[in-house]
Amino acid sequence: MHRLWRRLNSEEGHDIESSVADHMSFVMEEIKLTYHLLFASTRASRRRFRLTERRRCKASTGINDSLLTRLCTEKQCQLLPVEKLGRRSFSATRDFRVFGPRLSAIQTFMMTSEPKSIWYLWRDGRSIEKITTFHAVLVFGTLGVIFAIIQTVLSGLQLRYARLQVEQGA
Repeated sequence: MHRLWRRLNSEEGHDIESSVADHMSFVMEEIKLTYHLLFASTRASRRRFRLTERRRCKASTGINDSLLTRLCTEKQCQLLPVEKLGRRSFSATRDFRVFGPRLSAIQTFMMTSEPKSIWYLWRDGRSIEKITTFHAVLVFGTLGVIFAIIQTVLSGLQLRYARLQVEQGA
């Protein structure tokens, strides 16, 4: 125990304390960037945080966290490092050394999950090909049904006028 105390008080121990402090500072910066990435990267996610997640956080902890609110609702949050502001893409290995594997797992889950209903397919913004195909099928299908109804009505009218002409001619 005495040797440990001397080591912590020596310069070598000071290096250990400073490396722990540096690591904790790095982890805190990564936590802030992760919250900002998850909740402040798009207008819809900032809105979602304001409407639901902020209340849920306050209800579970009893604290209105102004730091969390700033991180999750400001598009250009000044609490983040300057080199990270305004970036549209990040590297899981370079930018997120601690949370990179977890964020990669979330991204993989989101990219492989499929919309379960027409409503989710309508609002899903991940695959432009699926959205375009769905909208094209909807537009052309609707036009096809409308034209079929119009054709049926006109055929009925044509049949009616043909029958009237046959009855008048007979």
